[in-house]
Amino acid sequence: PSSNIRIKSRAFTTKELLYWGQYNVSKDILDKYDVTAVDYYFKYDTDQYPYKPFTSMYAYRIYDRYQLYQPSPKFFINNYTDVCIPGYKQLSTDRRLLIVTKATKDVMTLRSLGYDAIAAKAENSNPPEALISWIQRTYKKCFVLFDNDGKTSEFKYPFDSRVVPLSTGCKDISDYCSAHGADSTSKLLIDLLC
Repeated sequence: PSSNIRIKSRAFTTKELLYWGQYNVSKDILDKYDVTAVDYYFKYDTDQYPYKPFTSMYAYRIYDRYQLYQPSPKFFINNYTDVCIPGYKQLSTDRRLLIVTKATKDVMTLRSLGYDAIAAKAENSNPPEALISWIQRTYKKCFVLFDNDGKTSEFKYPFDSRVVPLSTGCKDISDYCSAHGADSTSKLLIDLLC
């Protein structure tokens, strides 16, 4: 059966807000991106009982669809369609630069540093042609910023690709922010995108 994710949200705990804070993501940004903490959830219409997360779990909502993300142990599931583009609804009116990244967490870190960003539905899936066309018409520059782990297929996007240098020991921009702080991340982005 196809998934029909439904959730019961709850307030963030102080510990959860500290978790997001390491990525420079504030409560205001979480609210802006429709992110909530999950109390319990259903995956399918046939579920008789809800699932209770083992540890902190978060729901990213786009329209009436969700992606569930549990950092540890790592767990993802979503029922997004092609029109569910993380970060699209939150784009600013500044059309100079767009970053296509691989996860909502990275989108929010980039937003916290002043960048427009959207996430791909999946790193190794072809983006909708309509999205590529819209980006090319709308933005002066666009970069792809996926993981540096070599598992992605960023060539499917007709934009310049950048990665966090392997020498940093971090695989993506949110991990870099957690390890080195927002100021250092801003400087790295300037170097990467210029």
